[in-house]
Amino acid sequence: MWRSHRTVDMLERYADCDIVSEVIVIANAPDSLPKIPKVKVITPSENLFVNPSWNLGYAISEGEFICIANDDITFDVPRVFKDVELVAHVDPYAIIGAGGSAGYVKECKARPHGWGIFMFMHRNAFAMIPNDLKIWFGDDWLFESTEARYAAPMRWFEFEMSTTCNEDWAIAQCRKDEQTWKYYAKH
Repeated sequence: MWRSHRTVDMLERYADCDIVSEVIVIANAPDSLPKIPKVKVITPSENLFVNPSWNLGYAISEGEFICIANDDITFDVPRVFKDVELVAHVDPYAIIGAGGSAGYVKECKARPHGWGIFMFMHRNAFAMIPNDLKIWFGDDWLFESTEARYAAPMRWFEFEMSTTCNEDWAIAQCRKDEQTWKYYAKH
């Protein structure tokens, strides 16, 4: 879904960046996007939700690096990608998320708030998220899947949180995801 006014601008920024070879959008909403170079829009027959969409995007992507970014964030694409790509080259199992308080990408042991609005990794670092986690905890799954965790400074990003998750159907699904996550966390 893209309910944010920032989406098209960011897709254009990604497409203009030399580091980016492809942009995959899983269109879980009927809205149409303008044609943008490098942007491939996949429209499933039904809403896959967030985490299964991340899995699908990973499965069809061809790049060495993967970035999962919310539709409601903006950032300086060339600058941020250059910095996070350096870390991912050094450690192919590193996942770099948002949420750091330092002025640079820094290792983190605990998952910082906001980490999942932006995640960048070598494709080796992606761990398929269970499909029964629909909206929430996909970023937690990825965070827990590696010990090579880093956080990029939160101040690099502008964002609006929970554009969709305030709706009744989404709140109910998020509660289910929380119970499922608790089960996975115990096992």
